[in-house]
Amino acid sequence: MQPLTRADDAETFLITSDANVDVVIAAKTDIILAQGNSEIAGSGNVTVSLLPEPHLRFNLNLNPKSGQPIGFGCESELTIPMLGISGPIWLEAPSLNFQDPTSLMHLRADALVGVWRRRNHVMTALRFHLINFMSASINPIVMEDGEWHISLNRSLNYQGLLKTLNQELGYAFTHDCTLEMSGKNSFERDQTDDLFESLHYVLSFARGRYVSAGMMSERSPTPHWDTIGVPHICSLWSNQTLSWNPNQESSSVLSELFSLFRTEWKTPETRALLKQVLFWYVSSNLQAVRVSGGILLSHFALERLAWQYFRNQGVSRKGITSLNVADQLRMYISSLGLSREIPSSLTRLHAASTNVQSIKDFGGDLAAVLVSLRNNLAHPEDKHGGQLDDSEIHFEAWNAYQWLLELGILRLIGYRGLYRDRLILEELKVSPVPWH
Repeated sequence: MQPLTRADDAETFLITSDANVDVVIAAKTDIILAQGNSEIAGSGNVTVSLLPEPHLRFNLNLNPKSGQPIGFGCESELTIPMLGISGPIWLEAPSLNFQDPTSLMHLRADALVGVWRRRNHVMTALRFHLINFMSASINPIVMEDGEWHISLNRSLNYQGLLKTLNQELGYAFTHDCTLEMSGKNSFERDQTDDLFESLHYVLSFARGRYVSAGMMSERSPTPHWDTIGVPHICSLWSNQTLSWNPNQESSSVLSELFSLFRTEWKTPETRALLKQVLFWYVSSNLQAVRVSGGILLSHFALERLAWQYFRNQGVSRKGITSLNVADQLRMYISSLGLSREIPSSLTRLHAASTNVQSIKDFGGDLAAVLVSLRNNLAHPEDKHGGQLDDSEIHFEAWNAYQWLLELGILRLIGYRGLYRDRLILEELKVSPVPWH
């Protein structure tokens, strides 16, 4: 996949198929480096790296005037006229070959490296981009929480980006977004940290994959760039991800989800719970550790949600621990307004509940079969005669866990709208949440 770039006041986007490979977005472009009252002209390459989080790097070829010093290990100001951006960078010491005297006279483009440095400054609007997000045809999508106002706009040639991503996978800046404080008040960059962290989690939950924000700058005719991104991972593109979202292109669902999520996020205990549970949920949804590993991650998350629910209902720690895990899960399933029985679409789990004696002894319902499968993976004793080792049984169990997790998270934040039942894959059934 060839990188596609456009960098001006209206648009910046990137496509790459390999997150491990840096992408050059500007080659041998003119630059100006300011240190104190001194300015040094030169040229350089601008590259984007996606790992460990999105960030910019600059390989600089400077041409200082005779006797003009260059400071290393100190902050400098870099301006790139072609891209229309400027901002603080930190110059790393160059790699010099002391056996080659000429290397001391000329700082090669591959020797001097600069990295954006963040600066806390006052602004009235912040521009940022989303990586690998899918959104509604309604443009823009507006999300508000009473304090912040976010506008998500599709990037130029959005449909072309999706077509390329669907064909070749990879990473792209799919949305050009604006963040403002409600009432158009000014704010400092540091005030946005909590917002961007919650935005990462809420958009990842809506998409079923990790979504990250990057390419941040002050929204103005001459933008002041302070950082390329935030330390959140992003998933390889896929349009095949299973998710609760009734319509990946719905703007109203996303707006409602953000508002509800931000309300709960402001409570420290709930914020910690959401971060932990959503990390396990999305990691499991990606099947990065295969379906069997996903079952374990999903079980941890569901057990954590159930524990917090019981505590919120006033059940003591002793009262919770007096129940076995299957009974805890049964009670939690009932609290979601669901039947404890195995849904009819889970035919393999139905068969296991009938044929495996230990599951029948355990109650034979959904909680019994899920906990039995989880125990079989975590503590294999071959007491089921291999009947629980079937890959299709594992998939149904994993999907059921994720279904319960999605409903549990939605109920936690107070969502009362529609959701897509992932257990009915063929119909993609959309229904009101059970507690509406």
